[in-house]
Amino acid sequence: MFYVPELADQGAGHPDLGLYAAKQMQRGQPKQGQTPERGVVEVEVPDDDAFLTAAGEQVSRYWHRYRLVLATNTRATSCSSAKIRPGCRPSAKRSS
Repeated sequence: MFYVPELADQGAGHPDLGLYAAKQMQRGQPKQGQTPERGVVEVEVPDDDAFLTAAGEQVSRYWHRYRLVLATNTRATSCSSAKIRPGCRPSAKRSS
């Protein structure tokens, strides 16, 4: 898996990182027209609440586009995947 910072807008805004499978990469960059197969990451500052970020409009747009979103503030994470019905609260896990 490769991570690519500062994704171009693919219709949902600019996630902080895109997570690409090796087969999607060419010369260290995503192949033209590829969306991140492994999802996207939204990173907030440590004082922000990752759970509120995950429930917000920005992450919702990312979820509808990429179907897998990891929201983190570097001390807590919340993950939403396509296996969760739209409209459901994303699962969340706090790290210690």
